[in-house]
Amino acid sequence: MSLGLILVAVAVGVGLLVAFWDKIREWLTGVVADFIESTFGAQGRAYFTAAVVAVDKVIIGAREAIRKVVNVRFGKMDKLYKLQEFDSIANYTKEELDEIDKNVVLTQTFVQQS
Repeated sequence: MSLGLILVAVAVGVGLLVAFWDKIREWLTGVVADFIESTFGAQGRAYFTAAVVAVDKVIIGAREAIRKVVNVRFGKMDKLYKLQEFDSIANYTKEELDEIDKNVVLTQTFVQQS
């Protein structure tokens, strides 16, 4: 079996997991958790629920990463992030200031220098 085919199969599997995760999570926290509680007790259910929450956090991160990749690939983030040093209004023309106001979302980020 070729490596490319394996990678495609893994990508499809991960895509399906991410796409249907909400339904899978509901089933896991309902039906499966009830079964685990009846078999192993409340402590088993608590451990299982914690494991589902950990996987849920990973899936949420994967969704965000996929969304960012798709947005960057198709140019949807071109207007969202733009590094702009802004020290004084006097350094910019009126047209440049208007473009900044129209196209750029300004955020303030603090960087700790070591």
